[in-house]
Amino acid sequence: MLTRRTRSAVTDPLVRVSLLVPEAAPAARRAAEAVYGMREAVTAGELEAARAAAVRAEAELVDAVRGALAG
Repeated sequence: MLTRRTRSAVTDPLVRVSLLVPEAAPAARRAAEAVYGMREAVTAGELEAARAAAVRAEAELVDAVRGALAG
């Protein structure tokens, strides 16, 4: 079950990045969606794959913010 606290832990940074670095908003959205996607996992293997996807999305977000700020 997704609690308000859990949702805020994901959406608050998403909103902040989207407002402060609009160029990185699509990457921030993908990262948030990847985190939420972990809820769909049924097996340990699916959870591990979803976790790996979330880690990749987070790295892409960091790269997007870094590129926007450098640029």
